Amino acid sequence: RELLTLGREEGHRPSITMATRPGPLTEWPWQCMGSFKYLVLAPAALHTAHRVVTKGWGDMSLAYAAILPALLLRMIHNQIWISLSRHQTARRKHIIVDRGLEFDQVDRESSWDDQIIFNGLFFYLAYAAVPNVSRMPVWITEGAIITALLHIGPVEFLYYWFHRALHHHFLYSRYHSHHHASIVTEPITSVIHPFAEHVVYFLLFSIPMMTPIFMGCGSVLAVVLYITYIDFMNNMGHCNFELVPKHIFHVFPALKYLMYTPSFHSLHHTQFRTNYSLFMPFYDYIYNTMDSSTDELYERTLKGTEETPDLVHLTHMTNLRSTYHLRVGIASIASRPSESPVWYMWMIWPVAWLSMVLAWVYGSSAFVIESLTLKKFKMQTWAIPRYNFHYGLIWQRESINSLIEKAILDADGRGVRVLSLGLLNQAKQLNGSGELFTQKYPKLRVRLVDGSGLATAVVLKSIPLYTKQVFLFGSSSKVAHATATALCKRGVQVIMNQKNEYDMLKLRVLESSTAYLKFSSDEIPQIWIGDIIDDKQQRRAPSRTIFIPTSQFPLKKTRKDCTYLSTPAMKIPETMQNVHACEYLVFAPVALQTAYRVVTKGWGDMNLAYAAILPALLLRMLHNQIWISLSRHQTARRKHIIVDRSLEFEQVDRERSWDDQIILSGLYFYLAYAAIPSVRLMPMWETKGAIIMALLHAGPVEFLYYWFHRALHHHFLYSRYHSHHHASIVTEPITSVIHPFAEMLVYFLLFLIPMLIPILMGYGSILGIVLYVAYIDFMNNMGHCNFELLPKWIFQVFPPLKYLMYTPSYHSLHHTQFRTNYSLFMPFYDYIYNTMDKSTDELYERTLIGTEETPDVVHLTHMTTLQSTYHLRVGIASIASRPSDNPVWYVWMIWPMAWLSMVLAWIYGSSAFVVESLKLKKFKMQTWVIPRYNFQYGLIRERESINRLIEKAILDADVRGVKVLSLGLLNQAW
Repeated sequence: RELLTLGREEGHRPSITMATRPGPLTEWPWQCMGSFKYLVLAPAALHTAHRVVTKGWGDMSLAYAAILPALLLRMIHNQIWISLSRHQTARRKHIIVDRGLEFDQVDRESSWDDQIIFNGLFFYLAYAAVPNVSRMPVWITEGAIITALLHIGPVEFLYYWFHRALHHHFLYSRYHSHHHASIVTEPITSVIHPFAEHVVYFLLFSIPMMTPIFMGCGSVLAVVLYITYIDFMNNMGHCNFELVPKHIFHVFPALKYLMYTPSFHSLHHTQFRTNYSLFMPFYDYIYNTMDSSTDELYERTLKGTEETPDLVHLTHMTNLRSTYHLRVGIASIASRPSESPVWYMWMIWPVAWLSMVLAWVYGSSAFVIESLTLKKFKMQTWAIPRYNFHYGLIWQRESINSLIEKAILDADGRGVRVLSLGLLNQAKQLNGSGELFTQKYPKLRVRLVDGSGLATAVVLKSIPLYTKQVFLFGSSSKVAHATATALCKRGVQVIMNQKNEYDMLKLRVLESSTAYLKFSSDEIPQIWIGDIIDDKQQRRAPSRTIFIPTSQFPLKKTRKDCTYLSTPAMKIPETMQNVHACEYLVFAPVALQTAYRVVTKGWGDMNLAYAAILPALLLRMLHNQIWISLSRHQTARRKHIIVDRSLEFEQVDRERSWDDQIILSGLYFYLAYAAIPSVRLMPMWETKGAIIMALLHAGPVEFLYYWFHRALHHHFLYSRYHSHHHASIVTEPITSVIHPFAEMLVYFLLFLIPMLIPILMGYGSILGIVLYVAYIDFMNNMGHCNFELLPKWIFQVFPPLKYLMYTPSYHSLHHTQFRTNYSLFMPFYDYIYNTMDKSTDELYERTLIGTEETPDVVHLTHMTTLQSTYHLRVGIASIASRPSDNPVWYVWMIWPMAWLSMVLAWIYGSSAFVVESLKLKKFKMQTWVIPRYNFQYGLIRERESINRLIEKAILDADVRGVKVLSLGLLNQAW
């Protein structure tokens, strides 16, 4: 039973065909980033945001402000051409090359927006490098004329000869064959070239744009209009349908030399050695490379004939997302399964909403969305411009029926043989499965079908051979009735327990077969057939019952001792052409019944990536706890302390929720496992993926964090969000993750870049992600630990390390000075943007040397019970701040940790250790702990050992100049 996926199975990564012998600079620099390639524009976008925040809109140049809107308009312009082209080629009236597209071409052309990103980078670069750009006015007529003349002259000439050179076998095999792999062109085919070609094209098109700017007569509108002209002509030349009216060449005959037609350029893609010109064919006339059939093809395709399909499937829109998945919708989404959404889908929902409103208001007839060919059999899919929710509105039924009726009459008038009513267009309450129209128009030549015959055949095929009895559970669907009728005709007894359904079905069964239809509430055979069989009804079935659904939806599995069948899907034949959009492939000659793949997985089938999530979260908590204990011990010693101030209970309470971010990341990891097929395929280790992860962190993550962090220090965001983090002047490791939820979301999305991109590229690994998360935790904890620990020699051995790794002193200055040291873990952006605090190096060296603090008083205590381990200041942070008689709920879960610490203290505890430092004005106090527990003081054989520990502590205090040492509790026992 094969699902209708057509090579779009989960985890499938399409291979993008390049040139036959790819040369240097074939791939785009950001190809490895996949859908995240737009991050290359992030520096420019963040720079713009920074300028707006710091200087306001008034200081921004018109040229600079126009760049991003111009790029967005280009994408909209191209998308309009894609939709128009696919609609017209589906109608097939003016189609030029009448062949189907393949998925290979769709995959190859999915990167059509690369050139927009590339152009955007150049526009930002031109603004930064050319002073005249920032001074451009809105419009200068002289500059626009120069732009037009430069295009007609050098650009068209240079392009013609460069294009001819690209067809030399050396360059063609290495570069241009990638573009010509598309014999059947679409508007987006126009920009599918290797990177090196695009560089040359951009340099060519820069001539008319940059020359007027250098002459001082450049204008913003002239540049935008010129780019629009390039996009318009490119899209039109590759749209594969003829649309240029003939009369414009009669009115202005010279126009045939100044503007090409879609037919002109389509011939270049089929003949290869003719029609080389860019947009103006006069060089083909001059150098005698004009294809002789150009005019004949133009006139023939312009005249055209509306294709009459053999079959039309009449469907409708489902939800708002179905707008994207239409063949005339978003190209990059239409070729993907609906359950495999793209990351930017949420950004374009207004487009879907607007299309729904327009379809509701102005949609007066069905429209063609797809044409398919199976050998000589021609099929089309027409869509009623209404959505699922419309069919549930009683007052919309008349309107919908009129649209269906209009489509049926149109198909009948055009000579269509069969029209299949799909989905809700055949609803019984709407038109009685089409009977309303057959009764109203008894002389219809087109045959109306609803696919129930095929569905009935599939259900009958699923019933085991030699079955003598079946139980039909109360369904009034056409498929259920047809199945029951066929079974009775075969001599199989059909038992029903609902009187109304039984009486209705008895009228339809042939009189010779009625003996096999039986009403009974007691007899329940082991073969059940039905549309919706709820949990309560399933429990009535005997053991080993086989449940067979009569709809495309599988039944909910309630019983483990029963068998549940799913309706088989049907595979599209390989001979079917023009299949390249997934969502509506079910709209083939008949209404195909599809099945949901229901897979039940036991523990033995558990994926390694899934199994690693919980241990990884526990290791993170353990890692953080080690840093908390280490930090509190070192700051209690006060030798290398950076900010010598005390903590307050208010800060301790505020930072008690440090584990919230671990819970959040855990939820995201489980979500990623469920939503991204590639996660489930990850190996344990992939070196290439780890390298990509490191580069992505050093590049976009550090850059984006720097500017986001600076934005957080703007008074608007600081007062509302970031001040919560900066309320802690004296930091601890857990301070690093104390942020408002909104901030944590942004940080998580940032860190998601290096984790997710290698996964989507197919290079992700479990160990790579675990190590990256451990690196984030390590650097975060170290930066907030408030004591200096990095030895100076590592910066002497490897000097560039000072730009690649910060120190605790560096980040502590950010918490005390606020306006310096903004970087994440690598301070090089602070050096670049001159925000490095001048005292960073001096503070580092001073705190690294440090001096051991000599307290005035030492209180020498010991451990009491196992629980006391938690309550030490160097113990569990969230427990140490609570009274011992107010335990937290999870104490019982961590007792192994306390037991282990007791064993280690007993074996390796050779001296007292500092757990706390206190101050009373200028009076300094410390608490030292003997690493022994209450029960050990009761062991006679342990007394000598304990006395040696106390003696050692007293001598240590004496040498250090402690004035008073207080023996606490059992340390003073008689």
